[in-house]
Amino acid sequence: MWHFKETRTLFFLLMFMITVCGSVYGASSVQYLGPYYYQSSAPGEGTVRVGHFLVDGKLAFCVQHEKDTVPTGTQVTDRIYDDPGFRKALYYGYGGPEQWSGFKDEKHGVGIMSLYLTEINPGSRYQPGHYDSVSGMREFKSFLNSMPDVNTDLRFSPDNVKAYYSREMDMERTPDVKVVGGNKGSISFTLPEGVTLHNNLTGTDAAGEVTLKPGDSFYLKAPPGRKEDKMTVRGKNVRYQPVVFVTGNQTLQNLSNLRPVSVEPETSRLEVQWVGLIDLVIEKRDMDTDVMLEGARFTVHNLSDGRKVPANSVKYTSGPDGKVVIKDVMIPGRNYRVTETDPPDGYMLNKRVADLKIGGDKTEEVAVFHNSAQYVTFRLNKKGKVSWISGGKLHLADKGLEGGKFQIIAQEDGIGQGREDGPLKKGDVAAEVTTDAHGRAVSPKLPEGKYKIVEVETPKGYVKSSYARIIDAEVPDGEDEITETVDIYNDIQERVLRIYKYDSLTARPLAEAVFRITDSKGNSFDVTTDGTGYAVVRELPDGEYTLKEVKAPNGYSLDDQARTFKITRDGKLRDLVIIRVGNRTAGPATGDSQEMMRLYILMGTAGVLTLIAAVMHKRYNVHKQKRN
Repeated sequence: MWHFKETRTLFFLLMFMITVCGSVYGASSVQYLGPYYYQSSAPGEGTVRVGHFLVDGKLAFCVQHEKDTVPTGTQVTDRIYDDPGFRKALYYGYGGPEQWSGFKDEKHGVGIMSLYLTEINPGSRYQPGHYDSVSGMREFKSFLNSMPDVNTDLRFSPDNVKAYYSREMDMERTPDVKVVGGNKGSISFTLPEGVTLHNNLTGTDAAGEVTLKPGDSFYLKAPPGRKEDKMTVRGKNVRYQPVVFVTGNQTLQNLSNLRPVSVEPETSRLEVQWVGLIDLVIEKRDMDTDVMLEGARFTVHNLSDGRKVPANSVKYTSGPDGKVVIKDVMIPGRNYRVTETDPPDGYMLNKRVADLKIGGDKTEEVAVFHNSAQYVTFRLNKKGKVSWISGGKLHLADKGLEGGKFQIIAQEDGIGQGREDGPLKKGDVAAEVTTDAHGRAVSPKLPEGKYKIVEVETPKGYVKSSYARIIDAEVPDGEDEITETVDIYNDIQERVLRIYKYDSLTARPLAEAVFRITDSKGNSFDVTTDGTGYAVVRELPDGEYTLKEVKAPNGYSLDDQARTFKITRDGKLRDLVIIRVGNRTAGPATGDSQEMMRLYILMGTAGVLTLIAAVMHKRYNVHKQKRN
């Protein structure tokens, strides 16, 4: 009949076999060295016999005492038995890493271990406490209960660290790291060349292959300027794994021992970010706008040894983004000097040097240089003929003209790279100015470059200048600004007044007639006709005028009629105003002198005689023709 006790035994045996079969190492060979005998006070036990075994030359213990002894030469299969109870017993038991000091000798150790493992083996028919009567069993169990469970899953905390530069050491070092996670075993790893481990507990340094225990605290250090920025420490855990040797024969005992296993789990890695070599970033900016500038050149010196970086004296030039980026150039703990040697085009040299004291708390150092732009100012002088009447005269002189508008146009691309709205392109209007009452205009400060000055609006009454001057404004080194002076002359639109004086009877021109020209403000001047009968007046100012004869030619009556006219410069280049004035001769009643009277009589007589002579001549010619 099948009993409950047999059922329970079979169940635990199956569970044990399933657990053991989880991991298989391989085949091993058993060596049976003979029995050890012990006296037990357990009912029905009496003398207890325990086998003494080696598996592959290492001590192994029976875990199923009720079964038959495994003979020498038996092939067994190694299987991991990941049971905390087995691990603890084997770790603190006979031959374990921390062996109980109560074992008297090998015989005593083999007996206690075999019988205790049989008791805690779920596949055995013997229950815990069955062998307590064996000498030392109770004491061993008490010791095990007082000891912590065995945990060898070691790891680093923190597992990702960032090194920093220590001025005290003149080295890079990591923050402190601790070995945590377990209470037994060890973790080992290999350090790269040049890296040293300092154990905080022992105060010692180690390099190469390093082994640490649970609870150890350490930091890593290395000379400054490592080329490898990142480093991974791959720790190997020494774990203690219970192994069961299965015979494959249900009648034979299974054996067990503790095997140290070296593993490299992902959880036992330490990532180190070294400071390494520091990048240098040089920024070139406009002093006023803070815009980045291209084309500045720099040198870099290591002040610690006085050498240029690099040693071949290369000059670094800021690119289109205004930056110089030099990768992996500076060593933590060293001092460097950055010097500008050549400014960008159109800028003054920044004579300031940037001295950098390199720490280890950042991956790059930034040196910023601001430069003052070099400017050109255009001063425009607008002149032309200006006329006015004063003191009985018409005056004409060159004076400044108001209202002349000019554009200053870029003649090349890329002028003023530091402008907030970007550099000028060829054809862009850089500035527009208008002359004041004195004929002067001053442009705003413009970046150094090539410009064309074009007149776009002309003062009223003047001819637009076709003048377009191109100026390549280059500011000398060391100067921040220059002034370019440009003179522009405008011809006045020509206005001509012609006064014609003539005899009203004979239409012949009359000289020596004097006319007075008066403007709307009462200013006046006189002009006199010449032998052609004309008085020509040029460049009268615009306005309304009155013309009146103030003196007639000799022998003629004065024409006191006031005539008005207007001068307007309306865009025509040339315009004529002609005023014709006829005069009549004056008779005696007018008070002519006796001399003039005699002249008139003589002239009349001469006229009569001439008429008689003509008539007689005509008659003679007619008579002559008839005779013939």
